[in-house]
Amino acid sequence: MIVSASCAVFLGLKMLYTGDSFTIPNAKSFSTLLGLGLFSQTIGWVLIANAMPNIRASFTGLILLLQPALAFIWDVALFNRPTNILNWIGVIVTLAAIYMGLTGKARRT
Repeated sequence: MIVSASCAVFLGLKMLYTGDSFTIPNAKSFSTLLGLGLFSQTIGWVLIANAMPNIRASFTGLILLLQPALAFIWDVALFNRPTNILNWIGVIVTLAAIYMGLTGKARRT
C-alpha cells in the first residue's frame, strides 16, 4: 500500500509538472482501468496472497521475479513495444538467474 501511494504521489507530481490532465478521457479508457484494477491487480494479488503460505519463501520470491520479465515479453508480443538488444539481454539474464535459482540444489553445511 505504501509503495502504491508513493508511486501515485510521484506520478501525480510529474503530471502537474508536465501539465498533463488527471481526467479519464472516455468510457473505453475508464473500463480498461476498471478491468485492470479488478482483474489484474485485485484477483491476482488475492491468488498470490493465498498461495504464498503454501509455498517455500525462496520459491515464492523467485516466482514473483518472473512478473516483470514476462510483462516485458508480453508488452513486446502484444503491443509491439520497440526494444533493443540490451533489453533482451536483461530479460535473458533475469530468466536464466530465476531458472538457476529454481533448479539449483541448496548446499548443506
